[in-house]
Amino acid sequence: RHHFFHWPLEFPDVFAGNAQGFSATVGNPPWDTVKPLTLEFYAEFDPNFRTYDRQEAVRAAEKLKENPAIALRWHDYERLFTEQGEYFAQPVAIPALGKGDINTFKLFLNQFFLLLSPMGRMAILVPSGIYTDEGCKPLREMFFRDSRIESLYSFENRWPEVFPAVDNRFKFTTFCTAKGDKTSSFKCAFMQHDPVRLPVIEASAATVTLEQVARFSPSALSLMEFNSQTAVDVTAKAYDLWPLFGTKIRG
Repeated sequence: RHHFFHWPLEFPDVFAGNAQGFSATVGNPPWDTVKPLTLEFYAEFDPNFRTYDRQEAVRAAEKLKENPAIALRWHDYERLFTEQGEYFAQPVAIPALGKGDINTFKLFLNQFFLLLSPMGRMAILVPSGIYTDEGCKPLREMFFRDSRIESLYSFENRWPEVFPAVDNRFKFTTFCTAKGDKTSSFKCAFMQHDPVRLPVIEASAATVTLEQVARFSPSALSLMEFNSQTAVDVTAKAYDLWPLFGTKIRG
C-alpha cells in the first residue's frame, strides 16, 4: 500500500559485497513538512477551495465530508501521514530526525548520508535551518562526528531570484560533506545572492573550526553568519577574552 522503495533490492550492484553504498549523492529535495494539507486535499473536490478564507474553508471541508466516499478518503489521507510520522520517528529509519516538525529536507539529509559508501560524498541544497534550527542539532552532530564537512554556503533567494515559488527573503544552503571522517574545520559563506558566483564565493570563503562552533554555540552547535574571515577571527578573540552569558564566575 505504501509502495516502499528498497534500495539494496533496486541497486544490488551498489550495495552488494564491498560496495556498501553510492559513491555520491546529490540533489535538491522538497522543502515541505510531513503533515496533512487541507488545501491540497479538498481542492481536488472543490475547484474554488483555494480561494476561500479560513472559515469558509472549514465550512466547505465539513460539507464535503458529508459525502461518505470523501470522508473515507480524508481518513485514509490523515492516517497515511500518521503512519509516516511513526516510521520516521524510529532511530533505525531516521537516526538524526531531531525535534519539531518532520521537515522533508531533514529526511533527505538523513537518507542521502545513509546511502553513501564509507568514503562517499554528499552535496545537497537545503533550507538554512540546517545550520540554525534547534531541530537540526542531531543532524549537525552527525555530520560533525561522522563526516568531513567541506563547505556550507548560504544564499538569499534574490538578486537574482533563484526559486520563483519561494519567498525572496528565504535562505537556502549548498552543503557538501564526505563520509568516513570527522570535521575539524570547513569553509562557509553567508548572505550570498548569485550561485553563478560560486567560484568567487569559494575563493573568499571564511574557515570555521569545529572548536569555534562549539565555543560560539555550546548548547545548539548552530552557526553564526560571518561575512569574512576577519569576522570569524575577531569573534573568536572576543569569546576568548570574556565569559559566555550565563557562566558563573567568582567576583
